[in-house]
Amino acid sequence: MGRGWTYRIDYPYYSWAETFVRPRIIRRDLTALLRQLNEIEGNTGGQWKSDTSEMTSAVKFAGAGGVLGVSTVVPDVVARNLRAALVSEDAAVAVI
Repeated sequence: MGRGWTYRIDYPYYSWAETFVRPRIIRRDLTALLRQLNEIEGNTGGQWKSDTSEMTSAVKFAGAGGVLGVSTVVPDVVARNLRAALVSEDAAVAVI
């Protein structure tokens, strides 16, 4: 995106068959991850936030109006922090 990256993190969700009732997606509490990413974010015009706008949405970096914004955090740092949050023993699970 010229001056940074756009991010949208989704839960993996695959179905090879048509179903009448889809299984629930187990959502993790990513509050600590969002706090860490917001602390290191250089773009003050946006914010890392939870995203439940779609069935598999988890996190996005949102700019003005809640649309995808341009983050200054490099992909390796996002991946490292996300991996740490997902393997953390403290990662709570919330079912919606």
